Amino acid sequence: MVKIYQYPIWNYFNNNRHYDFYPIAKFVYGIINSTKMSDKKTTILYIIRYKDKFGFIDRNGKIIIKPIFNNDQFFNRYEGAVVFDNLIPIKQKKKWGYIDSLGNFIISPQFDVALPFSEGLAPVGLKVGMSYGIPDCKWGYIDLSGQLVIDYQFNWIEKFENGQAIASIPDNRGLVGRYHGKHGVINKKGAFVIKPIYESIGDFSEGLYNVEIKKKWGYIDAKGKIIIPLHYSDASPFKEGLAKVQEDNKNYLCIGKTGKTIHSCSYDSKNFEYGFETKYSIYRFCEGLAIYISKDKCGYINNKGEETIKAQFNDATDFHEGFACVKIDKKWGFINHKGEIVIQPQFKSSSLFNEGLAMAHTDIKIDKKDYSRYGFIDPKGEFIIKPQFTKPDERPITFDHNLASVILDKKRTYINKSGKVVWQET
Repeated sequence: MVKIYQYPIWNYFNNNRHYDFYPIAKFVYGIINSTKMSDKKTTILYIIRYKDKFGFIDRNGKIIIKPIFNNDQFFNRYEGAVVFDNLIPIKQKKKWGYIDSLGNFIISPQFDVALPFSEGLAPVGLKVGMSYGIPDCKWGYIDLSGQLVIDYQFNWIEKFENGQAIASIPDNRGLVGRYHGKHGVINKKGAFVIKPIYESIGDFSEGLYNVEIKKKWGYIDAKGKIIIPLHYSDASPFKEGLAKVQEDNKNYLCIGKTGKTIHSCSYDSKNFEYGFETKYSIYRFCEGLAIYISKDKCGYINNKGEETIKAQFNDATDFHEGFACVKIDKKWGFINHKGEIVIQPQFKSSSLFNEGLAMAHTDIKIDKKDYSRYGFIDPKGEFIIKPQFTKPDERPITFDHNLASVILDKKRTYINKSGKVVWQET
């Protein structure tokens, strides 16, 4: 399951793909989605809280797994959909194990750290120290029976994709931990198919890894062959056939898979509401368009580097489901791929459209006073679910698998697309 994250998060600007530490799953759109691990039937459940305990409901609000997990056993502030397409790691009494969609431990808690399964294998860690308050581990892989099939030997490992996974070994300093050592790529036997010679390896995306040696970045293929030489100061994974790179810690370029420069761009160092350090996301193409910045205004270019939507907005987001959020003066609205305003700027904030609806933030009158509330609009800009909710935490509210997590009457609540409450904490 793949979704494009439309807002900056703490891990987004890192060239390397790392799990956010202690993940149950990948945090996307203010929800979490477990990684696709097999073709078996999936079960979709939703996280609930009760007296600082966590459990799961189905889409009808029926409690499937009672709230028995402590907040240090699960994400302590997120709600949303979890796709149980295999086993999910859970911590109990300082050890990690794996539960099924009924809450049964299929693999008993026994690991110092455990990450989600992918392609039948899951990374598990053996604690050997601490760095910056996070355990340093030796890492290996278990199978679905809980058997250790690749021994604890790596500084850090990633999930398997297409039979390969990024892994690192200690360098000549002998340091352990995810930020130390030399990185390569292993197969399911634990053997390196790309030698561990790199300081960093990023996403395998569209057939290429972005890699670093001695602070220079380039690209290799799945066999380790250099496709684009390592001479950039920075390089991001390819998306839609293009990647953002930096020359000599100065100019950012957009290149194709041959290394040819498609477009070069200087940027303005301005903090945007939805694009903090926007220079890092200038060339993140979504639906064929990417944000660019000129004189403190946002516009869009196509994959040829041509300006298709003039830089005119105070802030902007990526496109999703055919629309992008744009800010004019202090209000947010929506544009289409042609740059036409299809929903007039009128909202204090908004999310992107997902499953046909978008969150919209406005003021409403209650007892003749203005109160800030959130509702959901359709592509015409009409409120399908009237503004009545406050927003949990700092994340955007969005629908996923037909439910959205909101705050109603100061209580955590799940609603469906008709606005009906399917579950509310008591």
